[in-house]
Amino acid sequence: LDTALRRRFSFREMPARPDLLNGQELGGVDLQRLLSTINERVEQLLDKDHHIGHSYFMSISSGDDLKRVFANKVLPLLD
Repeated sequence: LDTALRRRFSFREMPARPDLLNGQELGGVDLQRLLSTINERVEQLLDKDHHIGHSYFMSISSGDDLKRVFANKVLPLLD
């Protein structure tokens, strides 16, 4: 972030909480495990500041929802 913003505001780290997705499965896909795996890879390739938040996966109820979240929310964050 810009140094001027850092001087003017306090910042609080709010890490992703994959544990909040515990027990949520979609077509055999464990959403908690999916998010944890994505964030492990993101941290290896980029850094922890690029982790994907759990909230993107909270309201997924279909395969189409999952595709939409990846296409419109997750992938643009990693671009």
